[in-house]
Amino acid sequence: AEKFFAEVRRHHRWLAVACFYSDSFPRSLRVLSLATHIIVMLFVQSITYNLTDPNDGSCATYRTQKECLEPQSAFGTGDQKCSWSGSGCEFVEPVTNFTVVLFVAIFSAVVSTPIALLQNLLI
Repeated sequence: AEKFFAEVRRHHRWLAVACFYSDSFPRSLRVLSLATHIIVMLFVQSITYNLTDPNDGSCATYRTQKECLEPQSAFGTGDQKCSWSGSGCEFVEPVTNFTVVLFVAIFSAVVSTPIALLQNLLI
């Protein structure tokens, strides 16, 4: 158990900042690396959430029910982007479901990991 906790203190991204000392990678650089990684991840997530189902105004341009119900969600969840109200086409505010959250989290991790590894080489 002691060896396990020693390894966690040495290699855990969050705990190593406070619990491990290294001459080759001082605490200030570990804090900078961790903060940069978090900022990159949040930036990628903010871009991805913006792209999920933006209201680009295209629903208001559709004149028939068929045209209105054609556009689908960007995530392939089967949800429609617009709804027909009888008098016109309206944008459907997307509901936050687990599939979208999971997609954004995985996509953000995949995109931000190479950037974080590159910045670790630079630091």
